[in-house]
Amino acid sequence: FHIYVLAPLLLSHLLCDMLVQANRRIINSSSSFHHGIINFNDIEGRRTYSGFNAYRQSKLSELLLNKIIHQKLSGTGVHIYSQHPGVVRTNLGKASNKIFNWGLNLIGTSPEKGIETLIYLATSPKENLLSGRYYAYKKVWKTKPDSNNMQLAENLFRVCRHFLGKYIKETSLIFE
Repeated sequence: FHIYVLAPLLLSHLLCDMLVQANRRIINSSSSFHHGIINFNDIEGRRTYSGFNAYRQSKLSELLLNKIIHQKLSGTGVHIYSQHPGVVRTNLGKASNKIFNWGLNLIGTSPEKGIETLIYLATSPKENLLSGRYYAYKKVWKTKPDSNNMQLAENLFRVCRHFLGKYIKETSLIFE
């Protein structure tokens, strides 16, 4: 939760003024596993932890927060995107079991192919892209229904603000 959700949100807040002045973009890496639930009663997974559920919750949270940031920065020239690189053959699962690694090597794409959407979002003219959207394979992809629940997004944003409270020294368009 802290690394995948709070860190990108705090970084966006801290860089917000510079991003607006320079008319830049924010790109977050996501996953097609952005579904499941957000367990507000144990959002950090301290009572019960499942790595897979924590990952799914964090990727859903990222998409929801991107929608909030998109709304808050609308009209400033700053665009925000989420991108899914696909299943990529990396050493990420090196310590996992052999079956996982075998499957990753079997269906995974090369790192060079996996980075194509990120490069596309970083270099394409903003007029050709849709801010606040989720991209895979260099095009907008449909997301799971919960990732469009703005009430859920607002609840999550309030919880994140609470966690980040001591780090938010000044206001920005994200945290006014």
